[in-house]
Amino acid sequence: MMILIVLLVLLILLSSPESLLGGDPADCRESCGGLNIPYPFGITDGCFREGFRLSCTNISSVRNLYLESDTKHTMPITNISLLTGEVHILHPILSECYDQDRRTASSPFSVNISDTIYTFSDTSNWFTAVGCDTQGYINGTVNNIGSMTPFTVGCISTCYQSESVVDGVCSGIGCCQSRLPKGIKYFEVGFNSYYNHTRVMNFNPCSYVFLVQQDWYKFTPIDISDEFYNEYSDGVPAVLNFSIGTESCNEATRYKSEYACVSRNSDCSNVSSGSGYICSCLPGYEGNPYLKNGCQDIDECKRLGEYPCWEYLHQHPWIIHMHMSTGDQREQPNCISVFACSPKKQVSRRCCCQRRSRGHFRSPATNWKLHFVIPKNERKEEEKAQRDVLPPKQRPVA
Repeated sequence: MMILIVLLVLLILLSSPESLLGGDPADCRESCGGLNIPYPFGITDGCFREGFRLSCTNISSVRNLYLESDTKHTMPITNISLLTGEVHILHPILSECYDQDRRTASSPFSVNISDTIYTFSDTSNWFTAVGCDTQGYINGTVNNIGSMTPFTVGCISTCYQSESVVDGVCSGIGCCQSRLPKGIKYFEVGFNSYYNHTRVMNFNPCSYVFLVQQDWYKFTPIDISDEFYNEYSDGVPAVLNFSIGTESCNEATRYKSEYACVSRNSDCSNVSSGSGYICSCLPGYEGNPYLKNGCQDIDECKRLGEYPCWEYLHQHPWIIHMHMSTGDQREQPNCISVFACSPKKQVSRRCCCQRRSRGHFRSPATNWKLHFVIPKNERKEEEKAQRDVLPPKQRPVA
């Protein structure tokens, strides 16, 4: 009887998702609607960190990824960036339209992410209103050092003829925008119209309000027509920030069992809005800092197109570079050469001289500080190479 009980317990444990995954989130390979889901996010038990669960749902025969709190499925996720600590979504556009007899408006819209890891980004989003008889506003609360503080943001957009709006300009004539406060956790949006569009109805029967990702939306004169809503019926891009817990990096590192930056080559950064922290790979590494061994070394010499300073070094192997930059070494003062090496010496996979020379430099990929010595009989050759190649200000001091 005891043997049967033990076997039953083992069977239950082995059938759990955590056991199937071997207890290692790195074994998870999740996606939804063609979008890969990186840990700490996930949709299956054992494949996400607490608070990072998402839902994959069929809407009109299309599989979309949503926040677990988005039970009405109004804001589908389009991308997750661990590097920037962002979740990109589609934010719905609200409309309010008039004709001679009646007013029609979208259903009231509000978002509540108060008990989640997310906030609406104040640096990546604009509150935007479009129309010629339009006052748009957004009311809500922000996370202000642990307490919820109310806020109101809005803008006014007017115009009296369609010819007065300017393509690409959203400064109050046909279109207006306002910045958002930090740490938005809850909000609702709405409209006001001074004259119910009666003075502009022949060319602008509707008002629109929405949150939109900075630099994505460019206002055009056709946007004040009633076709604008149909063009963006799926919503417009907006950005959420996510964070781990409510502790700062200094506080989180005291509790190793809960600390999220588990990769050996990872680092911690406090979030600028709200509370908590995010993880990133150290310079010279890439991957997932939330997984053990998730941050892997970048071989710059195999990706010269992405690392043009390394490309210059690859073409001139007797030069060692101190800092990385974009562009050609001779044109970018931040791309500094500190010592010259003989062209006969071999170049390692990090494009640095393997043989020892005199002096030191700091590797741009790993931030290691390396020391080396130049034999006296080679020094004249090295100094001549430096004078021929380097601008005067970049020649190292002997």
